[in-house]
Amino acid sequence: VYSFGQHVSRRNLVTEYRRLPLRPCALAERQFYLRFELKDQPGVLAKITAMLGRHGVSVERIEQQLLQSRRAMLVVLTHTCAEGRLQRAVKAIALLPPVIGCRALIRVGI
Repeated sequence: VYSFGQHVSRRNLVTEYRRLPLRPCALAERQFYLRFELKDQPGVLAKITAMLGRHGVSVERIEQQLLQSRRAMLVVLTHTCAEGRLQRAVKAIALLPPVIGCRALIRVGI
């Protein structure tokens, strides 16, 4: 294994990585893709975006797709935010009466 032009044994490379401090996932900053299934009612979008804002999560893009039986799928792409803030927001949103559930939470990028 070469590191910056110098030969480094695999054992030394593993030791060096072990010395690096681990950062909790809750502090990791990245974008997220969210998909919520919800009842198609007036004011639902306002409640969801208000809850995201209350937790410090900014929305980059949002799209609503109508489903059968007066339901809708809401797709949200966030701006970069801490995963912990997003997780707390999603838990709070899942408790809202018109929300059926969070169907996807995907980290975007590295």
